[in-house]
Amino acid sequence: MCRADSWEATASENHQSLNELFDQASPLKEDKQRLEGEVKERDVHLEAAYAEIAELRANLEKSRFTEDRLMKERDGARRRADEIASGRSTRSAELVEAEYELPPGLLENYTKEEKEYLAKVESFDSHGNDTLFPTLPPPPTGLPRDVASQVS
Repeated sequence: MCRADSWEATASENHQSLNELFDQASPLKEDKQRLEGEVKERDVHLEAAYAEIAELRANLEKSRFTEDRLMKERDGARRRADEIASGRSTRSAELVEAEYELPPGLLENYTKEEKEYLAKVESFDSHGNDTLFPTLPPPPTGLPRDVASQVS
């Protein structure tokens, strides 16, 4: 009988231990759910932070690009100012003029074409009365009239 009693006592102790374990597991499940919720919330915040970091990096790159461009413009302006101060700009201006210099004979051809055009215009006006390009009559001679003094 002793054995049966000890088995019953052991079974009772085991049942009691099992109940205690279940009682301990319930708050652990609640803690687990709470922690999982916190992890999800943290992940959402991390994603937002990563997006903000990416945007800040893009803005930084833009500002670096703008800064580099402004520095290049500043350096170019300084070089031009130095050239002007040292007189090298006149030499570069001469080079530009030489690059855009009119080809030989172009001015002579233009003058010749202009004379031919004027000859054609004069041939249209063979009477000399300038009907193609009439000239205005000369202003009347005499004392200028004061319009304000004539108003009464």
